[in-house]
Amino acid sequence: MVSKMKKISWLFATFVLLAGCAVSPQAVKLNPSVSVDRMNLGQGRSIHIRVIDKRPVKALGSRGGIYADTALLTIAGGPEEPIRQELAGVFTAYGFNVIDAVNADVTLTVEIEALGYQILGEKFPKVLKNTILLRAICEKADATFTSKYAANKEQEILITPTASQNERTINALVSRALNALIRDERLLKFLQE
Repeated sequence: MVSKMKKISWLFATFVLLAGCAVSPQAVKLNPSVSVDRMNLGQGRSIHIRVIDKRPVKALGSRGGIYADTALLTIAGGPEEPIRQELAGVFTAYGFNVIDAVNADVTLTVEIEALGYQILGEKFPKVLKNTILLRAICEKADATFTSKYAANKEQEILITPTASQNERTINALVSRALNALIRDERLLKFLQE
């Protein structure tokens, strides 16, 4: 019995060690999801939505391993368009007419200031830290509203997460930050004035 337990422990330790040695790069698909009740906040006014990735490094971070410099986690196709599309759906539900012209009644610019993925620690369990910081600039006529929205998540991990696990985590994180943005009472009041 003791011998069998030692063997199982040794196999588990070997598995964990090997899992941390060679880690491949991953590109996850961003598909944030938020839901809002329909309201006539926009009253048919036009809105132009822009999303700009201001991060100096476009990779979310390293997945670790012995080739940490190349085992990068990225967003397939970039984060701008999936975020813009989700916001377009929200503002359509809010009663705005979403257009691609810069001469819209309202312009909403969302800047991605941070979107990160970091594995911390030398021993197991390690800590996986995910962060996002968005800056919204909403402009209409001669008035401007600016605010920031952040979300963070830390979790202990025994093995490096799979692509599907990373995709779920990143999408949930981005959705939380977008949810804070679209439900910001100050922004909604600004849009009504």
